[in-house]
Amino acid sequence: MAASKKQSRRSDNQRKEGSLSEAKRSWSLYNLLVLIRVCVAPFLTGYVHPDEFFQGGQELWFGCPPTRTWEFEPQNALRSVVPPTVMTWIPLQVCAKVLGLPMEQLPGWYVWIIPRVACAIFSVLTVDFAVWSLSRSNTMTNERKTQGVPLPVLVVASAWPTLVLLNRPFTNSMETWILALLFRTVMWHRHKGRENRVSFFQCVAVGILSAVGIFTRFTFVAFACPLILHMMHHMIRSMRILEFVSKAVTSLGAFLLVAYLVVRQDMEFYESSGLIFTPLNALSYNSKADNLEEHGLHPRWTHVVVNMMMLYGPVTIMAYASLWKPATWIVGMEEARDDGRVIEKIQEVAVLSKFILVSGLGILSLAPHQEPRFLLPLLVPVALLSDNPFFREQFRGEILQIWVVFNATLLVIFGILHQAGIIPALLEYSSINSAMANVTAQKTVIFYHTYMVPTFVSRTINGCVEPRILDLDGSNDLGSLRSYLSREIRCDEANRAS
Repeated sequence: MAASKKQSRRSDNQRKEGSLSEAKRSWSLYNLLVLIRVCVAPFLTGYVHPDEFFQGGQELWFGCPPTRTWEFEPQNALRSVVPPTVMTWIPLQVCAKVLGLPMEQLPGWYVWIIPRVACAIFSVLTVDFAVWSLSRSNTMTNERKTQGVPLPVLVVASAWPTLVLLNRPFTNSMETWILALLFRTVMWHRHKGRENRVSFFQCVAVGILSAVGIFTRFTFVAFACPLILHMMHHMIRSMRILEFVSKAVTSLGAFLLVAYLVVRQDMEFYESSGLIFTPLNALSYNSKADNLEEHGLHPRWTHVVVNMMMLYGPVTIMAYASLWKPATWIVGMEEARDDGRVIEKIQEVAVLSKFILVSGLGILSLAPHQEPRFLLPLLVPVALLSDNPFFREQFRGEILQIWVVFNATLLVIFGILHQAGIIPALLEYSSINSAMANVTAQKTVIFYHTYMVPTFVSRTINGCVEPRILDLDGSNDLGSLRSYLSREIRCDEANRAS
């Protein structure tokens, strides 16, 4: 009997030591991944999509000359100025104050890097924080309440969309941050143990986040709708009618106040005397197939079959597999107990993650124009659904290997190789111009079969000198190149003759 107790005690100690060792490894891995995200990933030269520069504010305010894309033209007004202000203008304003330089004298390298570093930090403070908190409240068993980093947080930190997309000033990135915070705010009462109480702060925060999210991208509604409906359902069930009305009015009031402030900011930016509702303008534009045809049309199944796999790889299969358990769609299922220990409970977090996944995929798949980054907000529910006991216990090694290879491959392709010569070429052009500050003859850079050229990168400490760039786009007609070269050759010969 004594030997049996001693052996049991030894097994418990070994189990605790193993858990502690695993917790330390998870912390080391997470710290390394965050370090890579903040200190390494922003310097990757891969050029994923022009919207990074032309909708994120860098070219809008710091281009040589500043460039308003068609979305920011007053007659269209499809984009609110708030997202680029948060992601680009404010970080660069802080940088300028620290350096003691006027904003217009910030070199192109700073305009390129600082918003990325800021976005990386924002992603840690919003997405990582929210997923971490939601993972803790979604713990399925008491034994899994360890001191280590939750698996969903490691999934977020190691995913290539986090290292390449989430730390760049895409509006999709800001949409993801806000969705993560909204999810965390809606579940605030669960985290604090007040399962039947929705606080005043919670109502105000939900209103603010919803307004900012909708003005960031109108598609935010597709992802946030299940969260808002869940909160309303919880309030109706747990409150008296007067309390429900007062808190609903509080949330609506916060929403309308923030929406009003954003509209006023947009009116000033667009120099309009009338009200401008950019989400409605964007919805109206994107609801017409003729408009979307200019950007490319895709089959309706592209998001579900192609884009999800491109973004999240094997975790997509795990998320889809979790949808095929009908019982797990029931909110509030009773706990199953064994010897007084909670062995399983269907948590609201897991259920809401499934609804967000289905709602986001379903609504966005209705549009015929489908790009992978549109699904970036699904990183939050997909990561939360990745902590699947079946996959974790039966196929942990295989899935881990596939996950590492998948993300390393896509990180290299999109973060390092894709259109990767554009930024270095412009940085070199900037250094040449700086060295030739007193020379009237500028060098010319010719771009062919590349994305739109972000001219802000060519800025120098002396300010913005409009670069001599010949952008041939993707045209196969080289007539403009021939005429340009012949004109330049004649000018050079004339200069030498004189």
